[in-house]
Amino acid sequence: MESKEINKKLDDISRTLKSLQRMLRYFLGTYSRYVGKAAEQLTASIIEKIKDLGGVKIDGDTIEPINIVSKNLRAKDYEIDLLGADKNNNIWIIETTTYPIFDEKIADKIYNRIKRWYDRNKQKPCFILFAYGGIDKGLYDMLKRKLNNICNKVIILDKIRSRKLLSLLDKK
Repeated sequence: MESKEINKKLDDISRTLKSLQRMLRYFLGTYSRYVGKAAEQLTASIIEKIKDLGGVKIDGDTIEPINIVSKNLRAKDYEIDLLGADKNNNIWIIETTTYPIFDEKIADKIYNRIKRWYDRNKQKPCFILFAYGGIDKGLYDMLKRKLNNICNKVIILDKIRSRKLLSLLDKK
């Protein structure tokens, strides 16, 4: 086989492998829609279990029992994973991320989503973020500070606290 033919075949194989890699990343990667949907279902089941237990404490934060009233709430300028209400009629916005929050733009995107909901509804919600992929410490502090201005209560569960909550709920 000539060198040109070999290079052409290798290029074809390389393109095929790259195409397969993109397809697998789309279906199974951290940013995939399916992984995101599975994480949202996990979060919904966690909220249900917390409700069944009458609430739970994790590292000084208390998560009250919350009734989920809406899933994947969409408006023209925001999307909310889960919307709930507690016994005191506080509205809870519950967000889930599977990707790591390592950039200020990602943290701002989360904040802006909640801010748009707040602006539209003229009501301070409570907020929980399940950051399964983790969150940079500086961004954690910045996001919590900004959200505290528009929310009654803010709980951010980074990767470690999310795992801790899962193991706590498994024991109960």
